[in-house]
Amino acid sequence: QGANFVSAIAGFVAGAVVMVAVSLFTRPKPVAELQGLVYGTTSPGMAEPPAKGDDAWYRRPALLGWGAVVLAAACYIPFSF
Repeated sequence: QGANFVSAIAGFVAGAVVMVAVSLFTRPKPVAELQGLVYGTTSPGMAEPPAKGDDAWYRRPALLGWGAVVLAAACYIPFSF
């Protein structure tokens, strides 16, 4: 069991070293090639305000997130005592 844990640590360290080495020695892709592919660049339509009628309550991430937290707490409390 201890050997499995040591092997997992060694594999993780080896993977991290390879990841850092490849990242350091690889040229980054141009921004034009990443446009619309990643969230780090401005995608078409992201700079524009939302269209009228597109601001419904179910499109607000903060409201949905807090709703999920409240729902999880409401489900947890009855079974915790």
